Amino acid sequence: MTVPPPRPDAAVTADPVPSRWQTETAGLILLGAGELWPPLSTIHDLIAITAGRAARPGTPPSHDHLMGGTGQLGDAGGTLYDPRIRALATHPGIIRLRQLAWPPPARVGFAALLATDLHTNPAYLPPAGSSPVGQRDMLHTALHSPAGTPSPPPVNIDRLVAAANRIDGRLTALLAIIGPDAITTDPTLPLRLRDRAPAMPPLTGTHLTLLADATTTLTTGSHRDHAATAIHNPGSAGITHHGTISHLLPSQLALPADAFSLRLARGDLLYRLHTATPTAPPHPVTIILDTTPPTFGPVETVLRLAAHLLTVTLWRTGQHPTLITLDQPALPRPLTTPADLTTIWTARTLHPPDLHTALRTAVHTPHPTTVILTHHHLAHDHPVHPGPHLRLLTTHTPGTPDGGDAPGSSTPTTDQRYHRHLPPHPDAATLADTVRTLLAPTADDQTRIGGSAGLDNHQPPTGLAGRRM
Repeated sequence: MTVPPPRPDAAVTADPVPSRWQTETAGLILLGAGELWPPLSTIHDLIAITAGRAARPGTPPSHDHLMGGTGQLGDAGGTLYDPRIRALATHPGIIRLRQLAWPPPARVGFAALLATDLHTNPAYLPPAGSSPVGQRDMLHTALHSPAGTPSPPPVNIDRLVAAANRIDGRLTALLAIIGPDAITTDPTLPLRLRDRAPAMPPLTGTHLTLLADATTTLTTGSHRDHAATAIHNPGSAGITHHGTISHLLPSQLALPADAFSLRLARGDLLYRLHTATPTAPPHPVTIILDTTPPTFGPVETVLRLAAHLLTVTLWRTGQHPTLITLDQPALPRPLTTPADLTTIWTARTLHPPDLHTALRTAVHTPHPTTVILTHHHLAHDHPVHPGPHLRLLTTHTPGTPDGGDAPGSSTPTTDQRYHRHLPPHPDAATLADTVRTLLAPTADDQTRIGGSAGLDNHQPPTGLAGRRM
């Protein structure tokens, strides 16, 4: 009789930390890097209370939706540790945050906004000298502890209400512009945005929709022409007598050797011709944004929308523009992350414009092309000569004439290529077309693309010219 070997003992594994606690522990450690250490239970409750789905513009979520139709919040991931926090669910500031409909990792930033003024109990601080990895491991160990659930610490509800009172439409609009990814990486960023949000122009849901629609148009609507090239690209445009051996038609390879040699000597061999996009990708530009009093109101909204779209369009091609605002005309700022969009939307000054200093600063940036965004009066009072490397975008105040300095729309003149004038209330298509025009490659770039496509009679490019000012 054969005795089977004993079964090996099953591996003992600890229950994994629930995903919501992984989010909250990671969020607490990130907040702690900014010297903010609220209790983990408070972070859980604030993430829960700010969960929601985007509502239609102008329609706040109903009380039943906020409560999920049950005794618990709809997306809370469980009951609240401090049930008193539930009373904040219908606070206007909390509703604004819920309407952003951000995922839990980004809502750690909402918890920072609400908990920043809470008293920090030294009992909830990590051990001195502990590393973020060590803090994470200690939190996970505590969450697995069989000792039972400790009583949550009391929270000062009045301070939470006071923090929620500071969450207005400007702040949530700025948060929507920056986006949840940036907040997930740095959940203390909303605290810095809160102090800068009062400086931005008021943006309505219509403006945010316009920004989103224009971005979509720029992303999906290429409006590009196609040209013939002997370089391989998807699609076929016909047959040519010039090309490489890999593009020979199969019928030519089937010719007798003598006939093939004769056709080769005469240049009569047939090659497959492909289609290619002759438009060069946009190069990074230096953006000069007018932030002085003549632009305050609808004018600055249009100019800042355009600056935002110029920036994100270049980002999609892997390029990073430089921003110069007229409140600090001697300071160039590279725009490399979503948080940098804050400057586009909040920079302003009461001083008169100093376009001369801004242009002089732009000369020393690494980009060959400068784009000026300003009120049409400034472009008229300060002689600006738009050209391939100095583009101009102007607009005017609603109800006033444009001064006659805006380029016409009948014939494609040089001014139209390098100077665009937007109405005070442009639509998404007009905004997108303007951005394309301002970022259109120069003639040198088009020549370079044509040469790389193998077109005949190509002259070597002479390089980029200097700025015209």
